Amino acid sequence: PPRSTLFPYTTLFRSKVLWLSSKGRLFRAPDGTPQRMIGVNIDINARKLAEEAARKTEEKDRAILNAIPDLMFVQSAHGVYLDYHAKTARDLLVPPEHFLGKNMHDVLPPKLAADFAERFERAEVGGEPQILEYQLTIDETDRWFEARIVRSGENMVTVIRDITQRVFIEEAIKRNEAQLAGIIGSAMDGIITVDESQRVMLFNSAAEKIFGWPASEALGQSLDRFIPERYRSIHGTHVRGFSDKNVKQRNMGERGGELYGLKRSGEEFPMEASISKIHLNGQKFFTVILRDITDRKRSLD
Repeated sequence: PPRSTLFPYTTLFRSKVLWLSSKGRLFRAPDGTPQRMIGVNIDINARKLAEEAARKTEEKDRAILNAIPDLMFVQSAHGVYLDYHAKTARDLLVPPEHFLGKNMHDVLPPKLAADFAERFERAEVGGEPQILEYQLTIDETDRWFEARIVRSGENMVTVIRDITQRVFIEEAIKRNEAQLAGIIGSAMDGIITVDESQRVMLFNSAAEKIFGWPASEALGQSLDRFIPERYRSIHGTHVRGFSDKNVKQRNMGERGGELYGLKRSGEEFPMEASISKIHLNGQKFFTVILRDITDRKRSLD
C-alpha cells in the first residue's frame, strides 16, 4: 500500500533559508517499483522562527538565572515548595529531596515558617512585595538572609539573599559609633562639628558646659551664635579659606590673633582651638576642638 511521510527541512529561496514541511505518498507498481508520488509542501517558517526565538530566550533566561547568586523558591499560596534555584547546594537548609513537594511548616523552624506564612498572606491580599529578614544556622554557622516575596499568578515567588556580611558590617559600624560617641561624650574639651553652611551638627557634653547651651538647642544653630559679633566676619573668612586649602587640620589663631567664644549668658571667654575637615558623601564637615583657657590667662596675669 502507498505510504505518507511528514518531515521538515530547509531550502533556499531568494537567498533566504526557509523552513518547509513536506508530506508525500509514494505509489508503486504491482511489481514494487516506484511509479508516482503525490505530495504537498507546507510553509512552517514562521513556526520554526518562533521556536528558535523561544529557544534563544530560554537559553538567555537560563544563563541569567545561573548567574544570579540569590536563592529562589516557587511555592503554592499555602507554602508547598514547587521549584527552586540555588547557585550552590551549600546555601540550602536541607537537600532538595527533603523540601520539594513539602509544606514550609514541615521544613523550616516553626517561628520562621509562621513569619513566611504571614508575609505570604500580606502579598496575596495586598499584592505588594513583602520583605523578611531572618537568621538561620547552616553547617553550624549563623547566617542572615533577606527574603523578598511576590505573588506570581496563584503561586508565591521568594528571592532570598545572603546578607551575613552586611549584618556583620552594620554591627561593627554600630559598635564603632557607640565607642566614638562614648569618647566624644566623655572628652574634657568641647567638640563641635558643623556642615559647609556652618550649621552645628554635633555638640558634645563639654561644649554644653563651656557655652551653657544644651545640645538639643545648639544643634542646627549657626556657629556664629557661639562667637562674639566682632569676630564673626573674620572667622567665616578663615573657615572658607581653610575649606579651600589642601590641609586637613590646623590650629586656629595661628596668625597671632586671640580666640574668644560667646556663652549663652553673653559672657565672652578666651579659648584655644583646632579645626579639621572631612569629606562624607560629597559634603564637607568641619570639627572644632576647643578649650576654655580663662583660668590659665588669670594665672598668667
